[in-house]
Amino acid sequence: MFKEIRRKDRKLEIVEAIEVLNKYSPDYIEKGKIYIANAGSITKVIRINVEHISGKARR
Repeated sequence: MFKEIRRKDRKLEIVEAIEVLNKYSPDYIEKGKIYIANAGSITKVIRINVEHISGKARR
């Protein structure tokens, strides 16, 4: 597997964390935004782009 890993800048990390919050916890958006603001220094968002996967497949 070939992949590329990139770290986001802080503003994009917050935006993407809120997008995940909207997708998986839409009932807790306000509480989630407060949590993201308070835990910002200890959390990171990392994007992994898989460029190629190879391997054998059973037929």
